[in-house]
Amino acid sequence: VYIFFFIFLKVIRELSGLILTRGPKLCNFVEWRGYKVVYK
Repeated sequence: VYIFFFIFLKVIRELSGLILTRGPKLCNFVEWRGYKVVYK
């Protein structure tokens, strides 16, 4: 159970760093590890 939580935290950390460095005028779609992530 704890392993999945740490994997979840790692994913959130990676994605938040990727999203926060994007400009405000860019769209809300990000390609990450072969997935298309939609954020708001």
